[in-house]
Amino acid sequence: VSEVLYQLCDIFGKELLNKRTGLQIYTTLDLALQERAENLLMEDGKTKFNGQSKGEAALVATDPSSGAIRVLVGGRSYAGSQYNRAVLSRRAPGSVFKPVVYLAALHSGMVNPSTELIDEEVVFQIPGQRDYKPQNYNKRYHGIVTMRDSLADSLNIPTVKLCDMVGTWSVIRMARKLGIKSDLPPLLSIALGACECTPLEIATAYNTIAARGIFSQPHMVLRVRDRQGNILYRHKPKKQTVVDQKVVEDLHRMLRLVVTNGTGRAAAQGWPSAAAAGKTGTSDDYRDAWFAGYTPSLSCVVWVGKDDSSPLPGTGASLAAPMWARFMRAAFGAGVPVEKGVQKRKVWRWKQSDR
Repeated sequence: VSEVLYQLCDIFGKELLNKRTGLQIYTTLDLALQERAENLLMEDGKTKFNGQSKGEAALVATDPSSGAIRVLVGGRSYAGSQYNRAVLSRRAPGSVFKPVVYLAALHSGMVNPSTELIDEEVVFQIPGQRDYKPQNYNKRYHGIVTMRDSLADSLNIPTVKLCDMVGTWSVIRMARKLGIKSDLPPLLSIALGACECTPLEIATAYNTIAARGIFSQPHMVLRVRDRQGNILYRHKPKKQTVVDQKVVEDLHRMLRLVVTNGTGRAAAQGWPSAAAAGKTGTSDDYRDAWFAGYTPSLSCVVWVGKDDSSPLPGTGASLAAPMWARFMRAAFGAGVPVEKGVQKRKVWRWKQSDR
């Protein structure tokens, strides 16, 4: 409700909204899925991983065809904390940001998924800045790798090389096209997600990828009626092609490989995942764990972390991806198609109480 009120304030203004009573607000939320997601995050939080607490979590699910927010959960328990981490918490995205880099590189035309890169120990010397020496997660190097294998295995060195090739500002411009609005530093470390974004922003970016390069503004309010039934507001879809479809399809096939052969295999377990694609992410010192992915009909992002940014007991592959799979299984069980096609489902109507 809090996020719906926030969007209503954007639409009507706070003063005007306060003067109106008896409004009927039709939202994009799928109430059945919302409840399932809330229960999933709560139950998952009651279990430990490697004997340690998993901390907090957030989940955002959107419709690639419209940008409609179907599910938005800002924490494991609203009774325990009303803070909406899905919308307000800016966290380091880690490797879930890498597809932005790969998309910028593919968009440049200088590379393709089969382009070979050298995964090696390297120092980047940048005038006016300290030398930058990134490392792979396991501190091992693989020599010559293709772009598609580099993304599937979430290799850091080839990703930074791609960022250096196209330029950090090209990566930032691509992030803006996909819907990320937070401040992004023009540093090579941005290639590895050394920046801060909200889960909703990451969800918007992946929703654009799921829609094959068509950006739709994320929204929760469909229409608003007054007590007499007059329509005061109706959402007007605004779609914009921000990236060439063929380029995004190349990236999609690479993200599909992440789920079938790479770090995101846990996201494919326990449900009909033949159309799923996505990416794991873990920030420095295990402060944040992510999985962001999609099918043609539903895009979803799961974030796990602690409010004090202390280390987690696992990674995006071990903490976020399994929860993403459980949510997608629940969505499939509730009738959301996993292949092409959009199924109409009941949305939530909220009636403003009289004052």
